[in-house]
Amino acid sequence: MDRLTLDTNVVRDLWRDDEQWREAVEQLLALAETGQVDLAVTRYINEDVPRGALTRRIGALGELRIHQTGGVVQLGRSTLNGEDGLGDQAVIDLERQLRAVALAIGAKTPGNTDWLHLHAHRIQRRDFFLTRDKAILQIADELADVGIVVITPGDYLALRDGV
Repeated sequence: MDRLTLDTNVVRDLWRDDEQWREAVEQLLALAETGQVDLAVTRYINEDVPRGALTRRIGALGELRIHQTGGVVQLGRSTLNGEDGLGDQAVIDLERQLRAVALAIGAKTPGNTDWLHLHAHRIQRRDFFLTRDKAILQIADELADVGIVVITPGDYLALRDGV
């Protein structure tokens, strides 16, 4: 069973009017319901959404078989013996390296919360990080080098169909 981490933009696709994006997520939910995949979001999803209606929807993700994982141990935020895990130095080094290169050439890199999602995914040893975020997808090869496989929901479903 593949253990999938859903980026916030993928979860938001459930609530979009655009059927193209929503269809892939609904297919993932169907796979989760039959026990073929394990779907999760990191605790950082709460930082990605504005307070209000979306916050309530995120609280109901468990009803859709999407559970919330821990994150990276942070002073003042993590609890002793909680779900958060110790950071992975390879991910920290990659983030620093890519930010330095992007700064030098004026390119865009994933934001702070994006890196926390990716880092938590790695700490939890999950299989695939599903996203539509272009800044993350552009560095998929570099992320694969540190054990983070990044793919779009549609590409993941196509990969499954090819199996």
